[in-house]
Amino acid sequence: MNAQQQSKQDGRLRVLIADDVVETRRSMRLMMTQVPDTVVVAIAHNGRQAITLTDKEKPDIAFVDVNMPELDGLQAIEQMLAHHPNMACFVVSAERDKATRQRAIDAGARGFLLKPITIDQLTQTVNDVRAELMERRRQAQTSQGQRYQRLEQQANEYIKARRVDDQAVAVLEELARNPACNRRYLRTLAVLYVFRSEWRKLKFLAALLEKRQQ
Repeated sequence: MNAQQQSKQDGRLRVLIADDVVETRRSMRLMMTQVPDTVVVAIAHNGRQAITLTDKEKPDIAFVDVNMPELDGLQAIEQMLAHHPNMACFVVSAERDKATRQRAIDAGARGFLLKPITIDQLTQTVNDVRAELMERRRQAQTSQGQRYQRLEQQANEYIKARRVDDQAVAVLEELARNPACNRRYLRTLAVLYVFRSEWRKLKFLAALLEKRQQ
């Protein structure tokens, strides 16, 4: 298991910091060590590096300065969100004018934090993002559970009707991808593979069953 998978599994939020001032980067990284259940996975010196590190590390949250060399923070945020739309980006800047704030909103930033930022601001921001992610995951799990129930209903109807067509196989195959799949569906799928002379798929299914029994 790599570091990215480990932090995802243990529930820590992955953080990227992008600022061209070394003192600011150090200060924010130090403060992040005091925010529970977070890990700084990337520190960028400019906008282009922020984009590259986002693609590599896939952070949950990014704190991005506005005025940086090569590519400014707002342009970087636009490109980062184009490929990682679920990431929460926050602008951290000393700029106080309304035009910059509006540009940040237009770029897709979730919020605008004025420098110097405090540990309380960081903690509140992280907690808000964490709550949002938890709700999103809960909704996704609910939706996935409902879909699985619909598939089971379809499978039961197909089994009762003794269907052996492609649609019946497709439904059973999708159920089989779930590690908690009822063995009844797996046995039925095996019978269909034999009936349809799909020996390669039958061999794969047998290997899958053996692996799950280990």
